Amino acid sequence: MGTMVGHVAPGAGFILIGMWQLFNHIRLFALRPSSYAAPVWFPVRGVRHLELILVIVGAAISILMELVIGPARHQPFDDDGTIPSNHLHNFEHASISLALLVYAAVTIHMDRARAPMRDAVSQLVAAAAFAQQLLIFHLHSADHMGVEGQFHWLLQTVIAVTLATTVLGIPCPRSFAISLVRSASLVFQGVWFVVMGVMLWTPALIPKGCFLHLTKLYPEEPRYLPLVKGGGGGGDGDSDGGRFSIGDDEDDLEAAKGGFGHVAGGGNAVEIER
Repeated sequence: MGTMVGHVAPGAGFILIGMWQLFNHIRLFALRPSSYAAPVWFPVRGVRHLELILVIVGAAISILMELVIGPARHQPFDDDGTIPSNHLHNFEHASISLALLVYAAVTIHMDRARAPMRDAVSQLVAAAAFAQQLLIFHLHSADHMGVEGQFHWLLQTVIAVTLATTVLGIPCPRSFAISLVRSASLVFQGVWFVVMGVMLWTPALIPKGCFLHLTKLYPEEPRYLPLVKGGGGGGDGDSDGGRFSIGDDEDDLEAAKGGFGHVAGGGNAVEIER
């Protein structure tokens, strides 16, 4: 994420899966209203696990985009191995994709193994993935202020609906209403991702009074004024009682850039005490 494509592409994936599930839930209920039981996913003739495979492929691409392809150096870590603050959101987005990937992989494995209670377990894993998604967006490292913050708050509302209906689907698998709302909330998640991508990353659509704040390629070099001992009245060298003054001489500033511990002022080296 962080770009228009980064929002629109996942949004398209949510819309595709949500519409697929919405159509199949309506079809299944129309065919068998008395014996309706909502599955977590729907098999496809010829490629049984196509829905889950698409989730895995989409999640894997998202992780690669966030952690490998997207960063300028094609890796998100700093030189000392730590995570820089400007790449923290990449790990947050990648963790959401990883949770969805785990859900799809676990579901495929349990279906192939014909494990007992596989639908309930898969639904529980899906609920855990949506719970993580809600938590990540609630504690997002991005600023929650302004227009982007309002978009994120509304997105959390839709995710909360998806989480609640997913949890309720475990004890109530025969409820068509729960399945309908869950599928619709997946579609709305996708729609909202697309809306965020278009509205926040198209300059012509930025609301009046707002502006885009992007990272500068060449940020302004910070300028520091050194604290130098002295700067007081005459007399003893220690008569100022160890007070400090802010050096405002340009030569002092340039000398401070060249070394640490001493500042050249008026031709004399003055020690900086910390």
